[in-house]
Amino acid sequence: MKCPKCQIENPETKKFCYECGAKLLKICPQCGSEILPADKFCGECGHNLVLPSKPTPKDLSFDEKIRKIQKYLPRGLTEKILAQRDRIEGERKQVTVMFCDMEGFTPLVEKLGPEEAYALLDKVLEILIHKVHDYEGTVNKMTGDGIMALFGAPIALEDAPQRAIRSAHAIHREMVKFTDRLKQEFAKGVEYFDKSLEMSKAADNPLGISSVKSTVTGINYIVQAKIDLALKTSQESLRVAEKVGDVYAQGLAYSSYGLSSYLRGDFDQAESFLLKGLAVLERISQSVWSAWNASWLSWFYMERADYEKTRDYSIRARSILLDNGGFSPSLMNMFTVSCVRSEALSQKRDINVSDLIKLYEKNRLKILEGIMARYIGETFTNMDGKYSHEAESWLRKAIEADNQNGTNWFLAGDYVSYSEMYKRRGKLPEAREHMGKAIEIFKNCGPTGGWKNIRKNWPHFHKKIPS
Repeated sequence: MKCPKCQIENPETKKFCYECGAKLLKICPQCGSEILPADKFCGECGHNLVLPSKPTPKDLSFDEKIRKIQKYLPRGLTEKILAQRDRIEGERKQVTVMFCDMEGFTPLVEKLGPEEAYALLDKVLEILIHKVHDYEGTVNKMTGDGIMALFGAPIALEDAPQRAIRSAHAIHREMVKFTDRLKQEFAKGVEYFDKSLEMSKAADNPLGISSVKSTVTGINYIVQAKIDLALKTSQESLRVAEKVGDVYAQGLAYSSYGLSSYLRGDFDQAESFLLKGLAVLERISQSVWSAWNASWLSWFYMERADYEKTRDYSIRARSILLDNGGFSPSLMNMFTVSCVRSEALSQKRDINVSDLIKLYEKNRLKILEGIMARYIGETFTNMDGKYSHEAESWLRKAIEADNQNGTNWFLAGDYVSYSEMYKRRGKLPEAREHMGKAIEIFKNCGPTGGWKNIRKNWPHFHKKIPS
C-alpha cells in the first residue's frame, strides 16, 4: 500500500507508514469513505473489500472507437466514416438488411461435437464477412451461427439492395466451393496413403506396399466410386501378398479384392474372396478389418435378396467389435441399423424406430452419415405406409450427406433406394428420374467404365420400371 504523504510502498498489514509515520488509509470504491488497510468490509456501506474491484471503463473517443472496429469494416469504409463523421451521427436513412445463417447448426453440433462444429463455423463466418465487405456492406451483428449485415449504413449507398443481392449470390458461390473443399478430404487421405506407399517402396517393404494398397482400396477408392482404380489397386495388392506369403497382407488383400469385385458386379469372385478374407482376418484377430469384411458380406447378400444372411453378417460385424472392447461405437451402431433394416426387409414390423434415430445421432464418422441415413430410410420404406414421409425424409438426408462428403458409391445407392420408394408409390416418372441419376454415377465409376459389367450383373437393373 502506497503512503499518501511520502509515496513509499508499505505492507498491506501496516496502519502507519514506516518511513514518515503518516496514517495509512484506503478509500471504499463503493461509497468513497475512508477505510483501514485491514478492513474486509466498509464500515459505512458494507461493501465487500476482499473482492477485486472492477476497473472503471475508459470512455473511448470517436477516433479510438473507429480504430477498434476497423478490422471488422470493409476496406476503405473507415476513411469514408471519418470524412463524413459530422453527418453520420443521428442521421435517419433507408438501409437494406441481410440475414444469413447456417441451416441445421444445432444438429451439426450434436453430430460433430462442439470443437469440430465451431471450427467449421469459424470458416463459414469468415466467408460471410468477407463477401459482405466485398460489396461495401457492414456486419452489424453476429447471430451465433450467422450474421446480420447492413447495406447503406453507416455510409449511404444508392444501390444498397442490389449490393445485398450480389453479396448473397457471392456467398452462395463461395459456400459451394467451400463444400467442394470439404469433399476433398478423401483426396487428402490419398496423399497420405501415397506417402506411406513411397516409404514402403523406399524401404523395400512388400508387406507395407500390399497393406497400403489394400487399405486405400477399401477406405478411399470404393466410397468415392473409383471402381476400376479400386480393382486395379486391389489386384496389385493381392499379387504382392501372395508372393510375400504374409497372412496379414493376404487377409487384407482378399478382402479388398473381394469388395472391388462386388462393386464391379462380379459376384462369384466377390463372395469367394470376401469369405476367404474374413476367415483369415478372424483367425489372426484383426477385429476392425474383420468387422468391415463381415459388413461387406452383408452388403453382398443384401443385393442377392438373402435377408437372413444380411442380418447374420451385420450381427457378426457388430459382435466382432463388441468382443474386442467395443471399439468404434459409430461402426457398431451402423451395423445395428443394418441389422434392423434386414429385419424390415424380412417383413418384421415391431421395430423401435426411435432407437434407430438415436443410433444415427450418435454417429461421429462422416463416411457413415449417408449410409446410415439410407438404411433408416429403407427401413421406413419397408414398413407400413404410415412411415412414407419419414422414409423420404431420411433418403433425402442420405443423398445430402453423401453428396456433401463425396461418398459417391453410397450416393448411387441412395438414388436407387429413392427410385424404389417412388416405384412403390406408383410415381413412375420420379422413379425413372432417380434411377437415371444412379446410373449416371455408375457410368462414371472408372476410366474404362465398369458400367457394362455392373448393368449385366446387378439386380437393380433387372427391375424394369414400367413406361
